[in-house]
Amino acid sequence: MATLSRPGSPRSVKVAVKLPASSRQHLEAAAEQVRTALNTLIRTLRARPDEVPAPVETPLPFPPGTFSGLIRLATPYARHARGGVRGGVTPLCPPLFRLDLDAGQVHFWTPAGDVVGALALGNYQRHLLAHSEAHTAHLVEARSGELYLRFALDAAEESSEQEHSSSGRAGPLPDLDRVAELEREGQYQQLAALLAAFPAEQLSPREQARLALSEWFVQQSDDAELKLLRLQGQADADARVMLGLSVVLAHRNDQERRLQAARQGLANEPDSWTLPYLLCCAGRALVELGKPEEALEEVERALACTDPQDLLGRARCLYYLQGVHATLEQFDLQERHAREALRLFELLGVRGEQLSLLMDLAYRRFYSGDLEEAQRLIEQAVDETRADQRPSLPTALLLRAEFSLLQQALTEAERDLTEALHLETAWHQDRLSVVLQAYLLECRWRAGTLTLDQFEFGALNLRPLSRFDWSVVHFYRGLIWLLDGELEFAERSLREAAQGVALLDSFRVRAEALLLEVARRTGTLTERSHHRLLELLQRVGGDLALEIDRELLSPLYTLLAERQLGGNRLARLAPSAPAERVLDLKTLGEFTASIGNDTVQIRLAKGRELLVWLALHGAATRDELQTALWDGQQSSGLGSYFKQALRSIRDALSPYLPGRLDAVTLTNGRYALNEQLRVQLDVLRLTGPDEAAALQVAVNMNGSFLPGADTEWVAITDQRARVAARERLLEQAERATEPAEAARWFTRMTELDPADELAWQELLSALERAGDVQGRRRALTAGRLAFSEEFGVVPDFLE
Repeated sequence: MATLSRPGSPRSVKVAVKLPASSRQHLEAAAEQVRTALNTLIRTLRARPDEVPAPVETPLPFPPGTFSGLIRLATPYARHARGGVRGGVTPLCPPLFRLDLDAGQVHFWTPAGDVVGALALGNYQRHLLAHSEAHTAHLVEARSGELYLRFALDAAEESSEQEHSSSGRAGPLPDLDRVAELEREGQYQQLAALLAAFPAEQLSPREQARLALSEWFVQQSDDAELKLLRLQGQADADARVMLGLSVVLAHRNDQERRLQAARQGLANEPDSWTLPYLLCCAGRALVELGKPEEALEEVERALACTDPQDLLGRARCLYYLQGVHATLEQFDLQERHAREALRLFELLGVRGEQLSLLMDLAYRRFYSGDLEEAQRLIEQAVDETRADQRPSLPTALLLRAEFSLLQQALTEAERDLTEALHLETAWHQDRLSVVLQAYLLECRWRAGTLTLDQFEFGALNLRPLSRFDWSVVHFYRGLIWLLDGELEFAERSLREAAQGVALLDSFRVRAEALLLEVARRTGTLTERSHHRLLELLQRVGGDLALEIDRELLSPLYTLLAERQLGGNRLARLAPSAPAERVLDLKTLGEFTASIGNDTVQIRLAKGRELLVWLALHGAATRDELQTALWDGQQSSGLGSYFKQALRSIRDALSPYLPGRLDAVTLTNGRYALNEQLRVQLDVLRLTGPDEAAALQVAVNMNGSFLPGADTEWVAITDQRARVAARERLLEQAERATEPAEAARWFTRMTELDPADELAWQELLSALERAGDVQGRRRALTAGRLAFSEEFGVVPDFLE
């Protein structure tokens, strides 16, 4: 993806276009031919900037007069080292399109002939187009598939300014009244073209600063930053230089230096246009530094000193002001200021801040529970920032990804997060990199493409750059400590996340809920513990943010519902009938573990032994477990072996638990199997009260307990299991009414323990009573072989 693309004029009109399906196909073919021709011209202009390009060969010829228009369209792209025309947005010039405002139609040239589209024109859009000469347009295909035309107004004047600039001929000094007017109106494309037409030495320090700032706003970021850095050293540098550097530092996520640059500009006698802008920059930096109260003072001062006639300046101040109110959780004021600013930006045709406000409003709608409106606004923001390739596109993608992740639409979330990270890297931005990486890790972990180990490794190695980043890092460290059962560390990190400055409110909401789970596990949950979470939900909304951890916290919500704490807002999260997850362990003979129809593979023998020990004995400390599994050995390496055994259980069983809960929990220093696992263990059934189940285990028993394990507790359990099985079989033999039936039970006893002399004697006696001569002869032979192989001698009764 190109790092730079042609900046759209801030003064523009966007109109929806309706076409029949057949015409749509022809128009797409035409758009592809136009993009191919433009990219060819861009490469030619970059390679030979002083030559007029030769006409481009195309599959079908363009209409007469098209080529000069294509050169004008390609020239702005060619000024940058990289980038070109990409799919989804196609620049057009006459005669490739022709407007008929009276009929509300647009005529497009296509290789198959002209096609006509209907324009969805509002009165204000019709007025703007009627009073401005639209020499260029961009055909935009939104993600939804809808088509739009974005018209750059006053394009004829802009083109002439650019041509004059590229010629290198300097005319008279710029009209300063016109320069100031363009600056006030936010016409940065025209302002940059106008000032760039003059050599730098003919421009005053103020006009040089205006040129640098304008170039930044039209995304000529490298040239603009170089100019600002050079101007910074001038003794008579205008305050706009520090304003520009403050804006640049905002994109570098260096909030301390951003604030410092803004304050240096304020100390440099800024004019009436620059003063409120510098105050707004200082205010935003203070917000990101965790000082929203100070920020509010700065931005309110900016609004108060803005010229009432400067509508764009007022809209800008309202834009910054609504952001401060959002941080202060004054959402009524935020929405009021945001909607007023949005209305002004729309009237003025200023797109950048307008799109940022769309994102803010989408976010607030989502957290207030209006999902349909939130989704509509964020889709519009993503489509329009992508069409212009604006620097705010990663932010729009992040917000849409969060909406998807919190609703557990993991595929959609991963796609947006991956694209946003790519753009941050390509555009040399890092403000969102930490939260994007963290969300992507969680998304892939929940989707099962990352193991818990991989998720933990990635999350614990995030590198925070700002206070916002630290809130994200604290949240994920707290979540990981909770999953690992390290409740003291979990509480500490989650408390930092809940009390920190969060870029996204979901981290605070989720952190408060996880803190309640820590309190439940440590036995410190009181009747007032949930009040902080309810108060936060009341202030910021975000009930949907609780859904993603719902299964992880189901024991908490069940307990709150049982105690009638939290009202309906939390009671609704309690599972109505939690599904039982039965872990069936077969340990007598070949070891198998299964959940439902799935056989679960536990890769380490010590992991299998640890699992069975916990199933048999319940919760235990690490020392107790290591003593049992290694017969009391003392070695520095045992801790590592124990962790590997523990991890093999968690990796195998956690995917079967809701929310990929930890299969082995750690509470108050004691490890235990997760309470949402119901374990069925054959060796326990053998000694249980259910005689039929115990007899079935004894009959099916085909070997020793945990074969291959040689620890003392295994040997003791094996001996107890054999005794229990013998007793069950002996009971059945004694109850038998027929000698042949008794013989079958005694035969099973000799199979379980070939050295059981009583079983052999009773078997021979039963066979004799049954008159089974051949069976008795086979039993004698089998008995002699068994004792001879085991002891080297044969008892007298087998002779």
